[in-house]
Amino acid sequence: MGRALLECALLNLVVNARGAMPRGGALIIETANIDVTADFIAGRAEMLAPGRHVMIAVTGISEGVGQEHLGRIFEPFLPTCPP
Repeated sequence: MGRALLECALLNLVVNARGAMPRGGALIIETANIDVTADFIAGRAEMLAPGRHVMIAVTGISEGVGQEHLGRIFEPFLPTCPP
């Protein structure tokens, strides 16, 4: 993934998170350089090559997802914010 694509993905994530927290909250983005070994990859479904990688972890703290959306939260482009 190139720098511009990653920057765009993170920017969209932050904008969407802000819109999903109308009463406030926190969005935490953490990064780490990691060394992935062949042993770590063995038996996993991820398509990842051994070597150095960057891990990005995103945590959102807010009211949470409304009950009406819980069954659909993994659908792409699910609109949960008011227009």
